[in-house]
Amino acid sequence: MKNIFIFLAGMFLVSMTAQAQVEPDTLSNVREGNPQVVAPKLVQDQGYTKDMIRVKAADIPAAVQLALKGNEYNGWEDASLFKSKSGDVYRIEMKDGDMTKTYRFDRRGKRIKE
Repeated sequence: MKNIFIFLAGMFLVSMTAQAQVEPDTLSNVREGNPQVVAPKLVQDQGYTKDMIRVKAADIPAAVQLALKGNEYNGWEDASLFKSKSGDVYRIEMKDGDMTKTYRFDRRGKRIKE
């Protein structure tokens, strides 16, 4: 009977030791990181104006000016205007409160969808 009691006590100690090793250490799962929220890059940050030249409203081709006559583009003359170095693409950035609306056109006045 004494041997059975010692055997059971030994098994109990072994199982407690094994249980302690199975439980995960919560501190090892914690990782430090940068808590700062990073906003996704906007279209204008992706290099669309990188190879473009700022121009005045008078430098915009007549076909593009004609396309900008719609109500959607009211005030385009005061917007930030850009053209590609090759003159194939024109970009108009219009401020509307806190938002900036961006439009792109080819040299024939056809709008290029983003």
